[in-house]
Amino acid sequence: MANGTNWQRSIRRLYTEGMQEVSRIIGERESDTDWRGVALRTLDDLIAMMLAHTLETVQGRTPG
Repeated sequence: MANGTNWQRSIRRLYTEGMQEVSRIIGERESDTDWRGVALRTLDDLIAMMLAHTLETVQGRTPG
């Protein structure tokens, strides 16, 4: 269980760091639409990956 917990924390930490970096880029590059577009797509990807991970975690806990 401890390894799973550490693994979960690592994923959340990486997700948070990624979101912060993307948000920083979006804020700094408001006039550069190319960078902003890439950052917004990355933001969507990060959210989708975290949702998929969360669903996988829930499904792993649900008796099948």
